[in-house]
Amino acid sequence: MRYSDVESRSNFNMVTVGAQRGEDSLNCRAGISIALGKAVVIILLLSGVGCGPGLLSGDGGVNVVNVSAPITINEPANGYSTTAPTVTVMGHVSRRDGTFPEGFVYWNSGNSSGSTRVYCTFLCCFMVCTGSWQTDVPIIDGTNTITVTYEGASASVTVERIPVSSISGRVFMQGTNAGLTSPDVLVTLSDTAGSSPRITSLYLSGNYAYTGLLAGSYAFNPYLPPPESSSCIAFTPASRMVTVSTAGVSGQDFAAAPSSLCYLIRGRVYTYGDGFTFVGSSNINVFLKDTNGLGMHRVTDANGYYEFHYLSTGTYTITPEYCSYGNCSTFSPANTTVTIVNTNVLGQDFLVR
Repeated sequence: MRYSDVESRSNFNMVTVGAQRGEDSLNCRAGISIALGKAVVIILLLSGVGCGPGLLSGDGGVNVVNVSAPITINEPANGYSTTAPTVTVMGHVSRRDGTFPEGFVYWNSGNSSGSTRVYCTFLCCFMVCTGSWQTDVPIIDGTNTITVTYEGASASVTVERIPVSSISGRVFMQGTNAGLTSPDVLVTLSDTAGSSPRITSLYLSGNYAYTGLLAGSYAFNPYLPPPESSSCIAFTPASRMVTVSTAGVSGQDFAAAPSSLCYLIRGRVYTYGDGFTFVGSSNINVFLKDTNGLGMHRVTDANGYYEFHYLSTGTYTITPEYCSYGNCSTFSPANTTVTIVNTNVLGQDFLVR
């Protein structure tokens, strides 16, 4: 046998083997593709949903369509109750022919109505042809029936809004009618059921308000938070109790008058400005603590000043503090201890280093 014949046969065999391997590879990939296709068919058949009327047709005429309800309300549950003026309603939509859901869901509740767009994530649309929707619906006191519609189909849910009320008033200095302010004076409120007290601050002109109250009886009173001395001011009346239903109760005022001699601590936090001038540092936290460990804090004003009021005689520690993004300033001195004997304590200043 000539060498050229051997070489020719060898090349032929290599080509044959290579072709066979290529064919096996194609068959393998085709098999995987068919298996995946069958798996998708099984998943879609088991779930009863699919995308497009002819998504998997072509080799066996398989047509899978969405047979779920065209619109559903997933939240809130029927009979849900809340004190909020609005409720978030959400759910899903689909089309019976299996095509992608799109467009708008329309809602109605009493005299209110509106619409919200249907949206669909890639995975959601690719696998199950189901769109999502969500909207906030205003509700009124009592029973509200919320109805949503999508392409002629509708669903409803009943939501109960529990009526709420409010209590408001003012705390002022007797004689001058000047409103007291927080954090010097606070107001605490509790119900007859023994729930945890609610504490609120006095805002402009000494006004306060409690909102979102369920029908019932409430006791409330102003007070000086420790380490302020409760004996510094007497409030008239000392406390009040009112019963609310649906209408708000206003005019629940308290008059304040000094009842014993009390004092204040005042100081300033500053930094060096241009040259050798001092510039006040605003928004610095200044903490005060008495010998019993009771404490409170104030924030320096635009000029760097702070004050603590309604203090009785005793010893107090003052500590400034300011941190931003994990970086804390240092002060000189780091803290100071003062003793109130029978006069105000002034000039308790700190320098920001």
